[in-house]
Amino acid sequence: RIVNQTQLARLNKMLNVLDEDILDTPQQSVYVIIDDLDREWVDERLANDLIRCLFKTVLDLKRVRHLKVLVALRTNIFHELDFGARGGQEEKFRSLVLQMRWSKRDLEEMMDERVRYVSKQNDSGLTSVCDLLPCADEARGYPFDYILDRTLMRPRDTISFINECLSLHSGQGYLTWDDITSAEKSYSEKRLLALRDEWKPTYPDIQRVLALFRKAKLPISKKRLSDYLDEAMLLLSDDGFRGAAWMTALSAAMWESSGGKSWTDLYQPLAKMLYDVGFIGLIQSGGPVVYSYDKPDFADSPSNLESAEEFAIHSAYHMALGVT
Repeated sequence: RIVNQTQLARLNKMLNVLDEDILDTPQQSVYVIIDDLDREWVDERLANDLIRCLFKTVLDLKRVRHLKVLVALRTNIFHELDFGARGGQEEKFRSLVLQMRWSKRDLEEMMDERVRYVSKQNDSGLTSVCDLLPCADEARGYPFDYILDRTLMRPRDTISFINECLSLHSGQGYLTWDDITSAEKSYSEKRLLALRDEWKPTYPDIQRVLALFRKAKLPISKKRLSDYLDEAMLLLSDDGFRGAAWMTALSAAMWESSGGKSWTDLYQPLAKMLYDVGFIGLIQSGGPVVYSYDKPDFADSPSNLESAEEFAIHSAYHMALGVT
């Protein structure tokens, strides 16, 4: 009531002042960058409502011709906002979204910058991340490619793996293949925990679903994936499982009595969730594995899931889960 009756008119006037008197020239660029929306900055019951309001405010601020507001937030937070269930606004906001994607070149340049910065501090003379890594191996290929294959193509994963290698390294000379392979187990376990932590606000107890894939053998056939997903759905029978709300929603088609449902009718929601979080990838007609960082919306299409012949668990989690 206070905002509506007292502040709203003044705020609207302020937008006009911003547009006409303060940011009145295209030569003056002003960027407001908003980050850290995943921190514990407000009561959890209010956080998503306030972030939704923030997005609506961003739309209002488009009236200011020379102001651009950039909101950086993780994918899981955007999922939680659930615009579609609140007035059908999702399409309006999705049209403004630019999904961050990193190429191999981007990540290599980022690591080169970090290596050069550290090198200046200790006069080591290193100019790139490749100076730090061993030579290519006939069986394992180029070391930086080997590392990236075990990441979700994000800076945090790449930095984490190389830091893990450095923590085991003696500090003398370059990293060796032994350093890299020795670090992989610890890195993999930490990535699995990070996956849990990243998505547990949206999918509480997701780690119990991921643990069902322990000792899996790759590639996973569609029949075998069905068995894993059936086991995941049966977690609903455990009173201690904290993911009852989201698991019920993702497995609803399985519990309906009407028959004649296809594989995608029954399993797409749960398989799509595992694809979206970066845990599994899809293999079609003997082609390469497709992960969510390659094609973010690929599993949204039932036909893409239907045509997938086999599935893979991302290699970042192989060591932690004992996948072979």
